[in-house]
Amino acid sequence: MHKRLIISLLLFLLALPLAFAAYDSRYFSVKDNTGPYSALPGEEFVVKFTLANRDLLCPYNVTAYFDPCPVGWECEEKLFCYDDDGDYEENLTIKLPSTASPKKYTTYLLLKGDYRTRRGNDRILLTVLTKEQAATVDYTKPIVKDEPVEEAPIEQAVEEVAAEIDAVPEPEPVEEIPELEQPPMPEENKSQLMDDVERLESNKGFMEYVSVVLVVLLVFVAAGAYITFKKEK
Repeated sequence: MHKRLIISLLLFLLALPLAFAAYDSRYFSVKDNTGPYSALPGEEFVVKFTLANRDLLCPYNVTAYFDPCPVGWECEEKLFCYDDDGDYEENLTIKLPSTASPKKYTTYLLLKGDYRTRRGNDRILLTVLTKEQAATVDYTKPIVKDEPVEEAPIEQAVEEVAAEIDAVPEPEPVEEIPELEQPPMPEENKSQLMDDVERLESNKGFMEYVSVVLVVLLVFVAAGAYITFKKEK
């Protein structure tokens, strides 16, 4: 007896998530709308929207309405009921009073009922226009894209660039600065220098004197090296 009770309780607990999941998949929702909208004071306009029904068949139903609905506005609300699930194109009407202030308004297309509903793309944007603003808006005129600009052929573009290059003035030539020439050495100074060199080369006494000085320097260097070597020993 106790075992059967425990098994029944476990099965009930396991079935609860499945029941909640099945219930959670059944709902109504506003899937999309065709706003934003523009209108003049005193006019009425139709709000078109898509109402999604997820497995809530008649007699399950839902009511769609606008919130907020400004004072003086006539905002329609409607009851919907379907024999099959799916997406349905629906609409509601809003009528503006002649005293509506020209400005931008925001309202929401909401759902209410005894069964589950979900929020969706339910924001409605409305601009109440003045007569001057309405005169500048033509709703019947289709939007025309700007005509493409014809591109110039490549040959024409090359010719235009070449003409611009030819029009640029050539730079003026820079005058070359002549190199400074060194003044030639006077002939008399040149001949005197050659004579002095030849005189020194031919002077035997001078050459012997230079030889003696070199020999004396070599002797002193050798003597100094010998004395240093003896001291280190």
